[in-house]
Amino acid sequence: MQDPTLTGMPGEAIIQGWCERARAKREQPALAGRALVEAISRQETWPDSLVIWHINQEGFAVKAGGTIMYFDLYLSNEVERLTRGRLDEHVRTFLPPVRPSEITNADYVFCSHDHLDHLDPPTIKGIAVASPQARFVIPLAARRTLIGLGVAEERLITFRGDDEQSFDGPDADGGDEGRWVHRYNPCIRVRALPGAHTDFDFDPQTGYFFLGWVVTAGGVTLYHAGDTKMYNGLIERLQPCGVDVAFLPINGDDWFRHGRNIMGNLSYTEAADLAVAMGADLLIPMHFGQHDINTERPGNLMDYLQQRYRYQKCHIMVPGERFVYVK
Repeated sequence: MQDPTLTGMPGEAIIQGWCERARAKREQPALAGRALVEAISRQETWPDSLVIWHINQEGFAVKAGGTIMYFDLYLSNEVERLTRGRLDEHVRTFLPPVRPSEITNADYVFCSHDHLDHLDPPTIKGIAVASPQARFVIPLAARRTLIGLGVAEERLITFRGDDEQSFDGPDADGGDEGRWVHRYNPCIRVRALPGAHTDFDFDPQTGYFFLGWVVTAGGVTLYHAGDTKMYNGLIERLQPCGVDVAFLPINGDDWFRHGRNIMGNLSYTEAADLAVAMGADLLIPMHFGQHDINTERPGNLMDYLQQRYRYQKCHIMVPGERFVYVK
């Protein structure tokens, strides 16, 4: 007798529903816009933990100890507009999950360097207005750019590279009711490390053009590398930092990228090797998927980790996703 579950087909309406859900999973994040920002504001935090949201290519929101930090947001189409028709034309593969004017809860906005997909003028202008309490953590080399965008000098926190500063989180009595929950460690310590985006760019007056951020907040230390390749001394700088979560680019570097005027980064194998060498507990890859001309398949990273470093933790995030890391 034939198994009845193997006979017949579901109705057309059922199949259509499945297809629509599948299309939604491909075309839009589960949480976006004001709903995403409000979820970040309402999110509880706990000792020795970070709550992370992926926004775009190297863009993340991180909440620790009640402090809300944004890293390398690119929320406009400036790169697409300026490269249209060129050899390095950048075409977006997905829209950003939030608009700059919707980000009303930023305490600190980090920009690793003055490239449009990391320091985006429309994004900076929009957040500066929408989050008047926000301060901008930048390379000293990008100071003129921020001032030119209308950001007041007193809102800037600048670094030269290989330097460190500590500053307080937002006032526990400020903000909207219920915004900050379980405030226990408002102090943030930031160390800026040089980056080599294909190569170093250094000026004796302003320091390194490309920076990565080692941030300790809420009892957890993260490293957001910005854009960088491997260089002698990077591992030695990172090992003493006790990095728990490493955000590392994986899009790589090659001769054809250089020919299109695209600067290089870590490959997926280098990102894996670096995470292990620095002693990071968790690797979160970044700089993939946003532009079809400058990307990498994150599955290649996972395959490499399974082959070489079976017990190295790694998580691939999607735009709008929330991820809770507990130390």
